[in-house]
Amino acid sequence: MKIYLVGFMGAGKSTYGKKLAVKMGYDFLDLDTMIEEKVGKSVYDIFNTDGEEFFRKTETEVLRSTANLDNVVISTGGGAPAHSENMDWMNQNGTTIYLKLFANKIFNRLWKAKVQRPTIEGMNQTELQAFIQDKLPWRAVEYIKADFIINPEGFLPKNLADELKLVDA
Repeated sequence: MKIYLVGFMGAGKSTYGKKLAVKMGYDFLDLDTMIEEKVGKSVYDIFNTDGEEFFRKTETEVLRSTANLDNVVISTGGGAPAHSENMDWMNQNGTTIYLKLFANKIFNRLWKAKVQRPTIEGMNQTELQAFIQDKLPWRAVEYIKADFIINPEGFLPKNLADELKLVDA
């Protein structure tokens, strides 16, 4: 089984994904890390020097390169499902899980860690709230296509692993 985790930035895809992979006995991959390895730059530097269009093109290429993997949990970037029909592709090539948080929870998480994210670096609170209110609804249109929708704060990785093992049996 190949599992793709989707959701807005700050939803906990990497943290949750690592724990889920351990519970499943799977490998864990982070799509952003794979992109950094391919390009030889950090996501931050890619955005700043090559632009978002280059990043999204590379993101789609790297995502597609996971097609033949198995027994893996893959954490995607927050925008990945909303570009290049990536969500439909992930649904055809694996099991998708949307880690759904409300906008206020996302804001609280991102405000604490915004310097680590190139698209929101330097935003004040009002700008960050506006960014989330602008991006979340149109990205959620893709996120809700996922096979499973869970609240990562209320559904432990162990419980999800048990559910997924039943589905895969």
